[in-house]
Amino acid sequence: MSADAAGRAFEAVRSVMRRSGFELSVQEDLSGWAAFVKATPGVWPNPTFDPGHCGVDRTNSFWLRITDAEGRIAALGASRVFVTGDMLALMENHAIWYGRGDLPLRPARNQASPGVPRMSGVCSYDGGFWAAPEHRGQAFAFVLAHCNRAVALSRWRPDWFTGHVTEAFLAKGIAKTLYGYPIVEPGQAGICLESVPRPDGETQANFAVTVIDRAGVEAQCAELCGYLAEHRHDARSLHLAIKSGNGPSWTAAQAAADAA
Repeated sequence: MSADAAGRAFEAVRSVMRRSGFELSVQEDLSGWAAFVKATPGVWPNPTFDPGHCGVDRTNSFWLRITDAEGRIAALGASRVFVTGDMLALMENHAIWYGRGDLPLRPARNQASPGVPRMSGVCSYDGGFWAAPEHRGQAFAFVLAHCNRAVALSRWRPDWFTGHVTEAFLAKGIAKTLYGYPIVEPGQAGICLESVPRPDGETQANFAVTVIDRAGVEAQCAELCGYLAEHRHDARSLHLAIKSGNGPSWTAAQAAADAA
């Protein structure tokens, strides 16, 4: 699959957003992401995407922004790339959250099962998602997750795409159905990664790791292009299609869970 195909998937989703008066754009400077989330109550400023904390820049990161008709941020997400011999090792010792300065004085602890791949090579790490409560029900979780990966695929051709979700998201099941990760690993003791220290000294909730490989992302981009060519959705109708079982194939379980 070429970079052009990933770009077509992004543009198809952008058209969905525009039909509802939203604008989806790629932003190059994560300082904008960091400033917004730090100023928004109740949002965790994931330090891996903070240029002042982890040293990300335009060469290895970007963020997505969805704005409403008045130009206000309605939703956002972020992505950065790692080139590593062992991505899980960076998670185990918390190095992905400590790009500058010393690592915390704590033992590495990862409770993932052997079924989690020891990802290596070019790895895209996604997260930093937020949506304004008044705009929920517009398929933003689906849009940001898949467009993050489409842009990353076009730019970096990652071997692996990964991220983390909290225990609350595990219970909802959306990491597989909306985010589209086939591997969502809660770990041998119910978590995959212990609480992550935040720059303010507090800790964030326990995490599970999410994984999809390049072939999986390519297949999803191809299916998404075909699906959106056949169905002329706006943001709300895409959300309803997914909930009713009429979305792309990997979202079918979400409709089943909602109906249960």
